[in-house]
Amino acid sequence: MIRELITKKRLTKKEWILFSIWIIIICVVFTDKITKEVSTKLSRLDEEISLTQGKLVRFRTVREYKDTIEEIYKKAIPGLRSINDFETLFREIENVNKVAGLNILNVKPLTSKDEGLYKIYSAKIEAQDEVSTLMKFLDTLTGMLKGVGIEHLEIYSQSEKELPKINMLITVVGFGK
Repeated sequence: MIRELITKKRLTKKEWILFSIWIIIICVVFTDKITKEVSTKLSRLDEEISLTQGKLVRFRTVREYKDTIEEIYKKAIPGLRSINDFETLFREIENVNKVAGLNILNVKPLTSKDEGLYKIYSAKIEAQDEVSTLMKFLDTLTGMLKGVGIEHLEIYSQSEKELPKINMLITVVGFGK
């Protein structure tokens, strides 16, 4: 049919209509295809814009609280000790004990876990003293040594005349290199 159209010089009215309909159908198909591709690309762009807007909102929030975060950081850092091994941890415990006066029987290193920017040290402390001295020790420990946690505390006594025995497991976060 197209060959006939090309070879003839004049097209009849019927042939013109048929030719026009074919051209319109081809244009509609291509336009539909192009429209779907553009629509898909625009929807992807909308999704990316939404994600980027969400990130911007989060960044703005962080930026708004930047001064507050820096203030808290400046207050927290001076209390942190540079603990980079068990020897340093034991010296810090000794310094705390000089103030508190707890009768420490034994200090055992347990674990050291490297978390990248910091290390976590665990140690077991065995002592025998009055509970009031223990409380003074714990208060001094948490006051002087930031980043310390008491994981386990056990107080027991064999008799009323004997001072209670104390077992505690402490964990300390060290930021030293």
